[in-house]
Amino acid sequence: MFLNQSLDFFPILLKAICTTKHIFALVVVASFLGKSMRHESNIPIAALISVCCLKDIAVWKVAAPRIVSNILAKKYYVVVPKMEIEIFKKNTPSLFEVVDEEEVIKGVDLDYVMNFMPLGNKGRAGWYFQQFLKIGLAEKLSIADEDIIVIWDADTVPLKEIIFFNEGKINLFIGSEYHPPYFELLHRLTGFGKLFEFSFIAQSIAFKKKWLCEFLFCLSANGKLWYEHILEKADLSQISGFSEYESLGTYMMQLHSDEILISDQAWERRGSQRFKGGNLSLKWIDPFGQANPSLAFITFEDWVE
Repeated sequence: MFLNQSLDFFPILLKAICTTKHIFALVVVASFLGKSMRHESNIPIAALISVCCLKDIAVWKVAAPRIVSNILAKKYYVVVPKMEIEIFKKNTPSLFEVVDEEEVIKGVDLDYVMNFMPLGNKGRAGWYFQQFLKIGLAEKLSIADEDIIVIWDADTVPLKEIIFFNEGKINLFIGSEYHPPYFELLHRLTGFGKLFEFSFIAQSIAFKKKWLCEFLFCLSANGKLWYEHILEKADLSQISGFSEYESLGTYMMQLHSDEILISDQAWERRGSQRFKGGNLSLKWIDPFGQANPSLAFITFEDWVE
């Protein structure tokens, strides 16, 4: 169950804002078998969170088994629309807890986000909502301040064991994307702009629970909750005006760089182009991974610039 939990790393004000706001029960996922066989440096992460929907279930059916076999975690969660819970339960490894998206942030659903969107761009409400779901569930988890959470894109298939914690530091994957509106919003929210040559948009991000709470505190202002402030400050006329990866990554690297390692592992973004004609299956993914040992994962985005 998600329980209210005090944080001992910030003043009372931050504690009040960062502690869990809502309570709902989830079945505790079983312990992952074979942990003892993993490399000692791969310290289990507390939770891995993905968000998915029916249109991406073909990729999810391939990604999900590879996530649990290649990313060691104590708990796995996938957040889906209420009407799709049963079909995801049938197509998801039992180690995953399938979570109703309506239970993540009470009162915040797709319609809530859509009400902020300008005419002509309401179809992009889902882009913001799925990011809020990832952040919102991570915020709710009743875990220790130092525990590590990984957000992992549901359309991304790990090709080998992924190490997120090594030599006492969190590993972050990076990319090369640069989208100015992300940093314009980040500057309005936190005062930080683009500070690094690389991008933190890399289909996943690992962070300590307390770092997330610090970040969300920074995003809150004048009595506004973090998601309200994002929606009020973002340029919602943009196709993509906010990135949780770019924003959280920039914040962490600026304030906690001594606890972070930047991974030099390569990854492939254009999986949909490589696997045309419906050839996406475990039958093809495994040989592809073996033929490309330098790649950590491959993603199957609907849209790639």
